[in-house]
Amino acid sequence: MAEDRDPLTLDVDRDYVGWITLDDPDASVNLLTAPSLALLDRLIGELESRIATGKLVAVVVRSAKPGSFVLITACDHRIASDDATTRLGLPEVKLGILPGFGGSVRLPALVGIQSALDLILSGKTISAHRARRIGLLDRVAPKPRFEMEVSAFLSDILAGKARSRPGKKPLAKRLLEDTGPGRSLLFSIAEKKTAARTKGWYPAPGRALGLVAETYGMQVDQALELEAHALAELAVTRESRSLVRIFLLQQDAKRRLGEEAMARARRVERAAVLGAGVMGGSVAELIASHDIPVILKDIEQEALDSGLRHANELLQKAASKGRFSSGEAGLKFALIQGTLSYDKFSEVDLVIEAVVERMAVKQQVLQDVEERVRTQTIFATNTSSLSVSTLAEASSRPDRVVGIHFFNPVHRMPLIEIVRTEATSMEVLATAFSFAVAMGKTPVLVADRPGFLVNRLLSPYL
Repeated sequence: MAEDRDPLTLDVDRDYVGWITLDDPDASVNLLTAPSLALLDRLIGELESRIATGKLVAVVVRSAKPGSFVLITACDHRIASDDATTRLGLPEVKLGILPGFGGSVRLPALVGIQSALDLILSGKTISAHRARRIGLLDRVAPKPRFEMEVSAFLSDILAGKARSRPGKKPLAKRLLEDTGPGRSLLFSIAEKKTAARTKGWYPAPGRALGLVAETYGMQVDQALELEAHALAELAVTRESRSLVRIFLLQQDAKRRLGEEAMARARRVERAAVLGAGVMGGSVAELIASHDIPVILKDIEQEALDSGLRHANELLQKAASKGRFSSGEAGLKFALIQGTLSYDKFSEVDLVIEAVVERMAVKQQVLQDVEERVRTQTIFATNTSSLSVSTLAEASSRPDRVVGIHFFNPVHRMPLIEIVRTEATSMEVLATAFSFAVAMGKTPVLVADRPGFLVNRLLSPYL
């Protein structure tokens, strides 16, 4: 049963600072439900009463759930942790709607039209450092000192030392965003790009673009009313209903094993990838991009160099798109250790083989690995066509063998097939599931059958 507590609580400390804490007991993330909004309205009324009597100087809104927050564009100042899991964005277009609660109205005024459209029309998320650069955040604080930094930031705000808006825009940005002809050109270009990307199939991005163009510079109350109407129109479309269904199916897939089974999952602290081809290099990059040290092994230096180069290119490309800074990309690349030997394999929790698609080769690699890793280390094959059960026949620990099948290009494809054999233990299966989710992917549990799932579906189309 859920705990009997409110999704929002208010505390006022002795310095007359109000602390609103978001922590919905009935959900894994904080949601803006009708009851929580009604409660928020009541709390705001209480805060206004305290302001009127001089017993409130500031309000801090925070979340008690790691990785879950809302309401930030409505605040005067924003601070976030530099943790790699901190991601900010407006994902609504992925559900066939547009950002509501002022998201489509306030964000352009906060960060500028171009930066706002980049987030609103794509639904992508950005790192805390990227958010700071565009003006969405005022400060980014080191995770270990975050609470202290929040207090220091609050002190600066009260002392008038904190700036609530970024500095002066560059001339080119001012010409585009702060003049009528410039905005007309900007929206015209964005409209053509959006039409080319959606090809008429998804109405939400175009409707969001039109709303931003219509409401930019408008009185907030009037703009919010237009935003609400646009959101309501999109929410009942066939496209939105279908995209919401896909989202719910993805969420269900991540919970496929159930809470009891997932409680047995082990955290992957260090991984290894065998085979430095395009797939191996891509998998190593994915793991490192999520701040997990990974060994990339091959038997030839030329292939290893190529794999490392490919991984670095992917990281730099991600940095250029704002997922993290170029400096962070360099730190993540440093997590990839290229090698021609099995040195330090005794330290890894998970080994993923991505060698040539020949059973004899994979079985030999499996046996070589098992001689050098701990008994609890999981061996995963990335095979797309061979039997995982047959591969496991060469293992002295078949319960530790599982299929983790990535799709190419790894950094874009959201699906991972988790292939179980009759011998695969539930702990190994749960760890594979948990690892896939930690990589930002949707795991799909499949039996060890020819083609698994995706290729079986793809065959009739081909």
